[in-house]
Amino acid sequence: MRIGSRKLAVIALIVFVSLGAVYAQKVWELYGRVNGAVGDEIISMHLSGGELWVATTWADPDSEDAPLEGGASLFNAETGNFTTYTPEQGLAHVKIWVMLIDGNLAYFGTPRGVSILDTSKLPDLGPFEVNQAFTTLTKVQGLIEDDVRSIAKDGDTMWFGTNDGMSAYDTKTEEFTNYGSDNLPGKTVHSLRVDGSTIWIGTSSGLGSYDKDSGQFDRIPLPVEGQGKDVVHCIDVDGDEVWIGTRIGIHVYTKSTGEFTTYGDEVLPNTWVNDIVIDDDQVWVATQQGGAAILNRDKNKWKILDEKKGLASNDVREIEPAGEITWFGTLGGLNKYYPAAAAKQAQKYILYGVLVIAAIAAVVVAKLTIFKPSQEEIERKKRDKEARAKRKERKKTGTPSWKICNGVPRTDLCSRCKYNAVKSGKLHCSKYDIDLE
Repeated sequence: MRIGSRKLAVIALIVFVSLGAVYAQKVWELYGRVNGAVGDEIISMHLSGGELWVATTWADPDSEDAPLEGGASLFNAETGNFTTYTPEQGLAHVKIWVMLIDGNLAYFGTPRGVSILDTSKLPDLGPFEVNQAFTTLTKVQGLIEDDVRSIAKDGDTMWFGTNDGMSAYDTKTEEFTNYGSDNLPGKTVHSLRVDGSTIWIGTSSGLGSYDKDSGQFDRIPLPVEGQGKDVVHCIDVDGDEVWIGTRIGIHVYTKSTGEFTTYGDEVLPNTWVNDIVIDDDQVWVATQQGGAAILNRDKNKWKILDEKKGLASNDVREIEPAGEITWFGTLGGLNKYYPAAAAKQAQKYILYGVLVIAAIAAVVVAKLTIFKPSQEEIERKKRDKEARAKRKERKKTGTPSWKICNGVPRTDLCSRCKYNAVKSGKLHCSKYDIDLE
């Protein structure tokens, strides 16, 4: 089969585009209710050991009387689907304010206590027996208050922050030690962070700390206080620095000096901060209505990610960095952010282009060597070319073929052609122009 250069180019283009489409990767991907989660509004999430859990809620927009639904969902990154657990399976409430995964145990802080899912029991349970894998801790078991807003792990101790103080739960003895709101700057404990022997406590009225060794509580006054300005939504710790997210921006507390550095609307897209995550040289910040902000501490430069850049919603609840990928829990669903996708895609296109060019070159070389035409084929092609030229000239000038051929048929024409040529008065058969002088 003869393949011309144009056909080779078309085949190469098809292969190139097809391979690029098959291996296309996206910078942004969105998951939610269509993938098996209860809803698209993410309240909280937690990444542990490569497993990502999200808590979502949903209410039927077409029904004014529809009850609020909610649950916890384990995300499968390979399939893009969720395995979901709701109050029907054993959760204490549809809303999960906070979640923490500790090996086989998943802790869910709800308005009606802490639900604990033992995932190791699930393989032995049927679809209608999942509730046997759940246990719930409430005031009945010793929890200081049922409405649990924050959770932190410290060895065998789980710390639970509630809307009225906090509790330390010994997972070995299953005993509680409670600390009332009179020990804290504010009544509601929105965030907890373990830092060695210190527990940092973000409350509805400022930042507090608890020294486990001395049993001493302290209050750390923030640069701006009062009228909701000192509500601490989130805390992260990095060495000597405590990063504190509030409704008016970020305060960075230096433990060794007691000094603060503040980041406000001059760098943040919105000063209501829901989450702060320190990941090596980057600080990820989730804001209420402005999207996410990323601080490169080495360069001291901020970058904003919002709906215009591909984020599902500017209302970002939590962030989970995971190497090259970062997960955003938003009001519009779970966003996967993979900024390296564009660069990797370009690299793959270049690789495919090189492979296609190499394949074309191989075909050309094979055509010139292995499939090199014989001398007879070359002469035949030459005669075909000359005949095409004669027919083209005859059509162009309208000159009778017997004049072009000088009216003399070749002696090697078959007898039938000679007969037809004489009978027609043209001395030759136009079908055999190739054989005429």
